[in-house]
Amino acid sequence: MSPRKIIFSLLGAVGISGTFLMLLRYGVPMTTLLLIVIGLLVAAVGTLAASAMKARRSGGNIEDALKEQSAREAAQMAPDRKAEIQRMQESFDRAVEQLKASSLGGSSRFGRGKKALYALPWYLFVGPPGAGKTTALLESGLRFPAGAERVRGVGGTRNCDWFFTDEAILLDTAGRYTTEDEDREEWNAFLDALKESRPDRPINGVLVGISAQDLLGDERELEDHADNVRRRVDELVAQLGLRLPVYLVVTKTDLVPGFVETFGELDREDREQVWGATVEPYSTAAPDEVVEREFDGLMKALRPVRMQRLSRNLRREERQRIYDFPLEFGALRDRLARFSARVFAPTPLADGPLFRGFYFTSGTQEGAPIDRVIGALAKQFGLSTPPPPRPPETPKSYFLKDVFTDVVFPDRYVARRTKRAAGATWRAMTRTGLAALGTAALVAILLGFAGARSSLDLKRVMDRAEEATGASFRVEGARYSDVNRLERLREEVVRLNSPRPLSRALRLGLDRGDTVREPASRVYYGEVRDLVAVYAMRQLRASLERSRRFDEADTLDTPGETLAAQQAARRVDIENDLEAYLLLTTHADSLRSSEYFRDALKTRLAEIAPRNALADAAGDNDEMAGLVVRQTDAFVDGLAAGLVEPFDADRSLINAAIAVVDIPPTLDGLYERIRREALARLPPLGLADAVKPEHLPLFAPAGIVPGFFTRDGWDRVVKSRFQQASDNPAGEYWVLGRTAEDLPPELRDPDVVYDALMTRYQSDYVNAWTRFLHSVHYKEVSGAAAEERLAILGSATDSPIGWLLAVVSEQTTLPAEDTAPRSRGFMDRAAAAVGLGDNAEADTTASPNPIAEAFAGIHRLNAAGLPAGEADEGLYAALEALAQFGRRILGAAGDRAMAADLLAVTKDEIEQGTRGMDRQTRSNLFFEPLDITTTLAVTSAATEAAEAASGAAEEAAAEALSVALEAYGRIAGRYPFDPSSSRDAAIDDARAFFDPAGGELATLAEALGDGGGSPALRRAVARGQEIGRALFSGDLTFRLRPDLPTYSSDAAQRALAVDAVAVGIHGSNSVYRLGSTRWTDFRWPGTPGAFVTVQRQLGPLATEYEGDWAVFRLFQDATVRPRGGTLYDVTWTFRDGPHSVTAQYEMRTTTEATPLANPASFLRFSLPRTAN
Repeated sequence: MSPRKIIFSLLGAVGISGTFLMLLRYGVPMTTLLLIVIGLLVAAVGTLAASAMKARRSGGNIEDALKEQSAREAAQMAPDRKAEIQRMQESFDRAVEQLKASSLGGSSRFGRGKKALYALPWYLFVGPPGAGKTTALLESGLRFPAGAERVRGVGGTRNCDWFFTDEAILLDTAGRYTTEDEDREEWNAFLDALKESRPDRPINGVLVGISAQDLLGDERELEDHADNVRRRVDELVAQLGLRLPVYLVVTKTDLVPGFVETFGELDREDREQVWGATVEPYSTAAPDEVVEREFDGLMKALRPVRMQRLSRNLRREERQRIYDFPLEFGALRDRLARFSARVFAPTPLADGPLFRGFYFTSGTQEGAPIDRVIGALAKQFGLSTPPPPRPPETPKSYFLKDVFTDVVFPDRYVARRTKRAAGATWRAMTRTGLAALGTAALVAILLGFAGARSSLDLKRVMDRAEEATGASFRVEGARYSDVNRLERLREEVVRLNSPRPLSRALRLGLDRGDTVREPASRVYYGEVRDLVAVYAMRQLRASLERSRRFDEADTLDTPGETLAAQQAARRVDIENDLEAYLLLTTHADSLRSSEYFRDALKTRLAEIAPRNALADAAGDNDEMAGLVVRQTDAFVDGLAAGLVEPFDADRSLINAAIAVVDIPPTLDGLYERIRREALARLPPLGLADAVKPEHLPLFAPAGIVPGFFTRDGWDRVVKSRFQQASDNPAGEYWVLGRTAEDLPPELRDPDVVYDALMTRYQSDYVNAWTRFLHSVHYKEVSGAAAEERLAILGSATDSPIGWLLAVVSEQTTLPAEDTAPRSRGFMDRAAAAVGLGDNAEADTTASPNPIAEAFAGIHRLNAAGLPAGEADEGLYAALEALAQFGRRILGAAGDRAMAADLLAVTKDEIEQGTRGMDRQTRSNLFFEPLDITTTLAVTSAATEAAEAASGAAEEAAAEALSVALEAYGRIAGRYPFDPSSSRDAAIDDARAFFDPAGGELATLAEALGDGGGSPALRRAVARGQEIGRALFSGDLTFRLRPDLPTYSSDAAQRALAVDAVAVGIHGSNSVYRLGSTRWTDFRWPGTPGAFVTVQRQLGPLATEYEGDWAVFRLFQDATVRPRGGTLYDVTWTFRDGPHSVTAQYEMRTTTEATPLANPASFLRFSLPRTAN
């Protein structure tokens, strides 16, 4: 690792430790600190991995650059040279692969072998030709991969030999590199590639080889060598932007006479040591002075070596050469000093190389020694020249290995950037530093913000908890402010308990929500327990207490219903209350394992608590109910999680309630239990859910389909509840502690139970959707609007009828595998349980899937395929008939016969296209808008014709009128003949005037004859006769059958659930508790008075009138819509603030003309004062 990396690592460790201690000091949780440490470790590992990947990639880039240069070179060579280039490339590739595969490049398991070209230091060995550089490397004793000790270079290094060692890569340049500019462009491209792949230190150092022979040779040539070396080194410094350490390696020192004799007996270890001097990096001393000083030290060190060698038994010639060696070696001093001074001469305008040291070596012993000193003296004094020494038997290397391993290779980090390159680096580092400083400032700001936000959140939680403790819940009702305080604390508790990974990350570990989570939860659940105790447990106890007086008549609370009927309904309520009571007390543990129990308890509390808490007149009841429901839901969740203690149970109350509800279980009872539960949990489906919003204004208000009978209800609740109830029927009666042995035989076979539930369910499903379709009607509109509506209804791609039928098809298609019978005998039960109503065209044969069978005619139309053109052709024909009728009826205006013919043809076309659909649905959806449009087209002409007729007997009419006016005066201006009057007409006076068999009006009609009196008088008489026939031709009788009530889809829907609807008319009563329906007969006149009452959890809603005419006032408040023939839909709507509840009935009369359809219009009567 480089010193810079070590320093930065130490600083990072100190910074991290300081930050860790600071965060610990300010109360950051240990978990957060551990996460920070783990994050830092992950970042460190990621950095190391990135560095390894970079090294691997860079090594590959160097190799690729060399291959690319080699390819270009081969392309430019003559054909006879290409083979040589190819062999060189292959040899180089083999050497590189051996390096990557060997241990020298590191373990290939982690990819280190592939990064060897990047990771190992690089050194350049330069010098004049014949300097002995190659021999020095080959004999250096360094370790080379097998076959890679010397590899011929390729590309830009083809004038170099590559030496791959275990510690470095050495490039031995050819001698002409320092003297010639051949292939300079390729060489510079290689250096650029090396700089790009190894940006820190492309080259780690330069070795300059100069032989002792060259040092002692011609001085001019020596100066040229020095200048060439300096020029090449300066080029490297300029191109790479580095001040490179330069090592002077004096080779062939064995040519100095006496060298071999002096050092020949050294062992291998001694011969590998350094013989030279290493200069301190960035020393300011002059290079020649350093060389002279250090050389003198080497000379001084030679004396004891010489004395030791001379003390041995040697031949005279050897002794002479040993003795003369210091004199011969000293001749190198001045030459080497001048060479160093020239190579390392300082320049004021540029950074020069770093003089790192000089070293004397010998790779082998070849050539004749250079006798400069002794030979010159002998020649001067005329003495004989000593004979040359005998060459050694085995050549040895001297003073080479440690130069590389102990000096050069450890200096891999000595190279430094030049001032110019350092300036650019410093500017980059400055920018990086500023960015880091900005990042640090941002982190500090974020830490401050996170700390402040955490403190504010902490304070808010504490404030909310303190507010909540001040809430009080009175028996007479809760204050909105108190419940709202509890809601605010609930929101904080939910926030504290939610995972919130992003929010916590943004707090940078300073979130202290964990410290207040438990105290805040404890405060909240303590307060909400008080709310449940006051507004739910209190009523549950009261309900169970009433079970002690179950048989007493004063427990009745529904007018017009018998004690037995009320007790049956009350039994269900007591069982529901008992179930809730047990789940809040002794069976609270069941909430943890059963979602069904949690939902059931939430539903029951939502029905009870809002009703008892709604006492603050200043608050919005809808919002208040929603707030209370959220608290009770949270209480159930807390009870299931063990965050709140259950209530204490009163065993005597439990036993009293069990005694009341402990009746033999039946299949019908099981079905009703599931149905009531699902009705409370599932939202209904209405017309607004079946057509597009822009089409809804075309329709009149319609009925709804309870959620129990929808596809969503089946998938979400009904299917699983049927399965659960059939697999474990005894579990449905857990409140009573029943076991499987206590059940009747019909409830012991799961398949029988499931099929029985499905039989009843499918029958009710068909009825619910049939009633819904039969309740769909269109609004009364004017002529132009009626024709426009037909155009919309007849659209082939966007018809409201198509949308409605598509929804019906979807909702009445249950999975076949779910509805298939599981036990034998199912077909017989299905045939007896369900019919197809008024659909005379459909096959009434029982089917394993009565729902699909009942609505097969609608399914066949494939209305969902209308927009894509994939619907049944019959549906397209029916819609086209509607649209065509709207255009053609304009030509039949005023012509009743023509309009009737057109209407008949159109209805026939529609009937053909929609065959299989039940008649009433077809009539409501397709025929009703045709009838409305036809009536509007022909009525105006008929009215004008009637008024144009003149009366010929005006005088007779005037005389008869005076008699009738006297009788009329006794009922004029009284109800029902004046609908706005608050005074009722006496029924006897009305009979005396309207009675068809002798009343005053009948007498007037007879006197008028066919043409007497004015048209207005004749119309009034005819109208009066119609009223007389309706009221006094016998008792007015009719039948009512209830439908499921509807309610507005407000937030507090569960709190507004309807329990029962009661109707009383002139002595006859009907109470509907949302179970199966039946017809009830009514008669007028009778006991005075009539009422409609809706029983709800929040209290009853009622409409009630007194007197003989009460039934007409009651129906005047209703919306009555004809369904065809003597059938009508009757709806009473009750408003309670923002909510609305509707009571819906089917009515069948004895005649088509009934005053109940529109009492205000039908009974309104006024007799003209004159006959003209």
